[in-house]
Amino acid sequence: SMDVMAYSYSGRAAMAKIARELGNGKETFWREQADEVRRRLIDKLWVADRRACFDLDRNGRRLDELVHNNLRCMWYGIFTQEMADAFVRYHLLNPDEFWTPVPLVSIAANEKLFRNGRRNDWSGPPQGLTWQRAVGALENYGHYAEVTMLGRKLLPVLIRNGCKFTKQLDPYTGEPSG
Repeated sequence: SMDVMAYSYSGRAAMAKIARELGNGKETFWREQADEVRRRLIDKLWVADRRACFDLDRNGRRLDELVHNNLRCMWYGIFTQEMADAFVRYHLLNPDEFWTPVPLVSIAANEKLFRNGRRNDWSGPPQGLTWQRAVGALENYGHYAEVTMLGRKLLPVLIRNGCKFTKQLDPYTGEPSG
């Protein structure tokens, strides 16, 4: 899972920073541990010609659906700059995938598993948690303009909805799902 590997990377990277502050001689160890998790993510989950990570099922088969967890990888800092740039350019800003009228759907809008339902099931509509993480994810890789673009799409929807920031919104109308 890209999500679990990214979280694991983040913990090891944090341990390297703590070790540096403590001066306990373990910074290199923890940095190497974090780098190994990154290498494994790239080796196992990154598909270069598709410019994104894809999870594996329990039998090691690739799940071909493009999901928002690539953005979460950016939030945790596991992507290289090149990976982040490619994901943003080819997927995040693609209106057929994640850049819907209300952006950051949980599954790319053009995927067969995408469902625009009102239930909170991470099968389509953009989630508030993703918007919260998107700011840090984009900033981690210098994509400040995209943070502004996100705000310009999201803020008018929130104002129209009486400034309610619900857990999820319809990706086409902005209607709160409750």
